[in-house]
Amino acid sequence: MALIAVGSRALDAVGQGDLRPSLIAAVVGAHFLPFAWAFGEAMFFTLGGVVAGLGVVGLVLGALGLPAAAEAFAVLAGLAMIVVIVRYALGRRRRP
Repeated sequence: MALIAVGSRALDAVGQGDLRPSLIAAVVGAHFLPFAWAFGEAMFFTLGGVVAGLGVVGLVLGALGLPAAAEAFAVLAGLAMIVVIVRYALGRRRRP
């Protein structure tokens, strides 16, 4: 929450508050990365990397002037999260 608040203030300060959706995706993704180590589960590394990566791409493209990039990549990050989690869950169910 603190990173989102600080990042939001920084984006607002430079007149880029419209990039907030991708900032949120990047922070949410990054928060999964330590779980890979803490729980010994590589799926969290994949999940966090994909979601954070898409958030960062949205931030960069939005900062470069592509108007809907932040929103579009935040949506893609959410969809990617669903795909990674469902694939993981289905793979776990197939194992004996």
